[in-house]
Formats: sequence, structure tokens, C-alpha cells
Amino acid sequence: MVGSLNVALILMCHFFNVPGRGSTFEILIQMYENRINFFKNLGLATAVLVAVSAVFFFWFSDQSHESFEKSEFRKAYIDGDEILVEIVEENKDLRIGLSGRDGIGYADGLLFVFPEEDIHGIWMKDMRFSIDIIWIDRSGRVIFIKEDVSPETFPEVFRPYDPALFVLEVESGMVAEMEWGVGSLFTIH
Repeated sequence: MVGSLNVALILMCHFFNVPGRGSTFEILIQMYENRINFFKNLGLATAVLVAVSAVFFFWFSDQSHESFEKSEFRKAYIDGDEILVEIVEENKDLRIGLSGRDGIGYADGLLFVFPEEDIHGIWMKDMRFSIDIIWIDRSGRVIFIKEDVSPETFPEVFRPYDPALFVLEVESGMVAEMEWGVGSLFTIH
């Protein structure tokens, strides 16, 4: 195809010579080179677009696993029942929690450690599964529980009646299965 295009250009240049503006051959060659440069630039632009898209895809699509790699895991106990908890203390992680994840992951629960006791609200923004939410005060006593909170409850915010220092999110049904309740004792090692 390219070879026949070159022959056509040469024949056209031979018959259509434009006086005063350079030969038709020079004009057609310039047009041909411009077309080649256009496609080279288009290819480069496409490659850059694909690369940038790939970076954004990998950066944003799997942030949930990033927190697993950086998180601290510890053994905790509620009324003597041992659970493995993922600890989150950074402001960014406190805001995100389990949002965007397909499950709790390696641990039995996600423990939010807030800088101070307060009426900490929890919502289900970008959640993909239901959870039980347990609020715990400074002394380690469970002060409030909200069971089987589904993603469909968003934008509702769930809050305890009293200040809490910790919030523990576990799989839906775990509170009932383990028979935990208000007044249960939480410890962490």
C-alpha cells in the first residue's frame, strides 16, 4: 500500500508542477511527511494515554490490599474470645476503614484507634458487605453495638450514646455468634 502511494505521488508530481510555490513533488512529499509525523505523534499520544491509564487503574483499584501490607495485626480478646485485629490509627485509614474491600481480609476485625474518646460516627460509604460495629471505651468496656449494618444504609451514620476510644468492625453475625454484648471486656496484646 505504501509503495503504491509513493508511485502515485511521483506521477502526480511529474504532471502537476505548481510554479512559484516549489514543485508539486516537494509539496506532496511535505504532506506525506506531515501525515507520517501525525501518525507517529498519535501513536506516542496513545502510548502515553495507555500508560497513564494503567498507573491510575493499578493505583486506585487495589488500595485495599495496600492497607493490609502496611497495617499492624494484633491479638485481641473480647470476654476471653481471641480474635486477630488489623489496627488503623492514621487519619486516612480511619476515614476509609473497610470501604472498597471485598471482605475483612486476613484479620477477624478492623480496630479503629482514635486519638481521643468521642462520639465517633461510622458509615457504610463504599462498603461491599455487612458488618457488626462495636464501640469500646478507654477502659476496654463495650459501650454500644450495632449489628448487621448493610452497605444499603449509607449515608446513615451510626454513633454510640457515650464516648468511645475504639471502634471494632467485624463480619456481620460475629457479635451474635460469640454472644458479645454491652459490658463485654475488650483487651489487646
